[in-house]
Amino acid sequence: MSIVPSKKTIAICHYGGEFETNEDGSMSYIGGEAYAVDLDENMQFSGFKQEIAETIDSSVDGMLVKYYLPGNNKNLMTVSKDKDFHRMVNYYKESDQLEVFIMKESPPAKTPKKKQPARR
Repeated sequence: MSIVPSKKTIAICHYGGEFETNEDGSMSYIGGEAYAVDLDENMQFSGFKQEIAETIDSSVDGMLVKYYLPGNNKNLMTVSKDKDFHRMVNYYKESDQLEVFIMKESPPAKTPKKKQPARR
């Protein structure tokens, strides 16, 4: 009796580039680095983020994970919890790979302090 290994999908994790919007409204990711991470249906989102953080020598704090739905490169989907992560893996379970985009959350913008009139 042979054991058939469960199929794994490779997440191509893009990091450090930027998005450009094309004339047709679709987006392209330009620049940065790409890293491969194996996915399977038993993986949890926290473990996925930790593996990415170790790969890019970063922290999971403030890490954003986004991806496109199959056949749609106009809307980025955000992965923020296990349910989102498993949905993403499910969408691509028949594929050998999927592209994910790793970003850092922007720090809150500082509001400029209002100048007080000089006191006399």
